[in-house]
Amino acid sequence: MSNDEGVDATRAFDLVAVTEGYFDALGARLVEGRLFTQADTMPGAATCVLSEAAVKHLALVLDTATGRTINLPLPTVSEEEVRPRIVGAIEDIRYAGLSAPAHGGVYVPWQQMPPRAAYLVVRTTAEPDILARSLMQIVREADPSRPVPQPRTLEALVDEVLGPRAARFGLLGVFASGATLLGIVGLSGALIRSVVERHRELAIRAAIGASPRRLLLDVMRGGLLLSVLGIVIGLGLSAMLAQATSAIITGVGPRDPITYGLTAAAVLVVALAACYLPVRRGAATNTVVLLRTE
Repeated sequence: MSNDEGVDATRAFDLVAVTEGYFDALGARLVEGRLFTQADTMPGAATCVLSEAAVKHLALVLDTATGRTINLPLPTVSEEEVRPRIVGAIEDIRYAGLSAPAHGGVYVPWQQMPPRAAYLVVRTTAEPDILARSLMQIVREADPSRPVPQPRTLEALVDEVLGPRAARFGLLGVFASGATLLGIVGLSGALIRSVVERHRELAIRAAIGASPRRLLLDVMRGGLLLSVLGIVIGLGLSAMLAQATSAIITGVGPRDPITYGLTAAAVLVVALAACYLPVRRGAATNTVVLLRTE
């Protein structure tokens, strides 16, 4: 699809002819409108379901796209071109793999545009291998000359795509876990040492009337400020490197706020524990004994 001003605005779409139960069998999630019904298979009922990427590429708004006619002529079984009416929108289905961009899907009833090649999608609660053998036997009986590829489960296809990536992420996870553990140990050690080195100061302040609660809050405040500074620097570096990691992650954005928030919260918890425990132990120590040993 291109515009009339000579600007290259070509978009790739997956034009898919489906039956009524296709979306339910595949587990596609409806986000707007409805899916196909029996009425959409009647002659003259030119309807379609779009994916979210197709809605975006056609410059439509998701919550107002339903009921509109797309400015994209599609062929029909009668060799006439029609502009179907949008009846619903679903989440993107990535036929080319998880790492490939979503082209945008335009789905029409099978009766409106029979495809040259057919794919059978079956959803079952029975054993997939047993059902697959039965389906292959039915196809062979209907047309013995037609080759039938070996049926495969959706889980097997996903595992095949994710296998190499899972191996890379497993190795990356080992290194990331090691780096996280070293960071926690280093942070805890630095904060604990800074508190231990202040034992004499804390003992003197306690001797002249400072309450244990006051001492605890002062030390915790200092550790918290240091931790917040480290978190800000770390988040800044992560945001700078986010674009480089976007190609190897799927299902979450490179600047996902939940991931960043949970990481920052975990660091703060470790920092507070590293400050609290030695201060609590120091506050329980006899001040006179501590000063004599110093």
